[in-house]
Amino acid sequence: MKGSLLCILLVALASGICSAWISSLWDGQEDAYITCAYAKHIAQGRGFVASVGAKPSLGTTTPLFTLLLAVASFADLKRHIATMWIGVVCHGLIAALLVLLARKFMNKWLALMAGIYWGVSLAIFFRLGGMETPVQILLILLLALFEVHSQASKISAVILGLLLLCRPDSLLIVAVIFAFWLFSSKARPFILRNLLIIALITMPWIIYALQTFGTIIPSSLISKFTIRQSGIINVESFVDEYFPFVNVLPFIFAICILGAVNLWRESHKFRPFLVWIPIYYVSFWLGNAPDFAWYYVPPLVFVPVILNRGLMTLAEQIPTARRSVAMPALVLITTAIWINANLVSTQGLRDSPHP
Repeated sequence: MKGSLLCILLVALASGICSAWISSLWDGQEDAYITCAYAKHIAQGRGFVASVGAKPSLGTTTPLFTLLLAVASFADLKRHIATMWIGVVCHGLIAALLVLLARKFMNKWLALMAGIYWGVSLAIFFRLGGMETPVQILLILLLALFEVHSQASKISAVILGLLLLCRPDSLLIVAVIFAFWLFSSKARPFILRNLLIIALITMPWIIYALQTFGTIIPSSLISKFTIRQSGIINVESFVDEYFPFVNVLPFIFAICILGAVNLWRESHKFRPFLVWIPIYYVSFWLGNAPDFAWYYVPPLVFVPVILNRGLMTLAEQIPTARRSVAMPALVLITTAIWINANLVSTQGLRDSPHP
């Protein structure tokens, strides 16, 4: 037990170091300027305004992240430093929690490797730095852990409420979770209770937004989706950004299919997250979402678990006597290859636009 906890802490620490290093490759600026402007003025007591003297307006899609930055500003912490370190902390926690989630479905070596995959995926962190998406992903992963442990718990409801305040697209996973709760005889009795919990978390913001802005729909969201785009599903862009092993991508995809099938059979509580992945991408595609690199990332958090569950199926073909040597060797070799590939793929980050 102590060894497992140590491994998880090491994964979190290494992930934080990697993400802190990649943060140093840019000058501390970040993309969500409008969110930082709101946070600054909230901390100064000027209200929810984008600029001094302006009327209150809802131009940010993430009230939860805005309030986090406002607290940081009130504590006299520079906003670009706060956004960077929120991302660093979230990145490390996500890597550590991936180990815990994966451990429910596979042996300790493959579970450790799942956390390492995320932790050293520098392209993922770079494309999320300074934004609210790491907070959203961390909440989604926490939701998966609590749902797998105890479906429809009060904590799950709290997380769903926070997700709705974090990003509008979180409505997709909330809808999927509730749909599965409806079809679960064990979860169904707790639906009304959980709806009440979510309402208690989200209603203060909804009431405030309606009274202050006259709407709960951010103007920035409307502008993004009214401009006709090619859609988020751009396979070439997706692969170039996040998969350094283009030549073996069909093999990786095949293993993921194998892993997804096994997870579907083994855990009905994990099924909502398997369903959410295609729903997320298809929804963004049908909505003609802008082809922003960070829009691809949230469902990728489950890829290490799915991939390694497929690898476990293959590893089970290795004679039992050899697994004690083969599994640690597999972790070391694949980790070294993954780190090297990510370092090579991120050599030009200093000169590339962020995010």
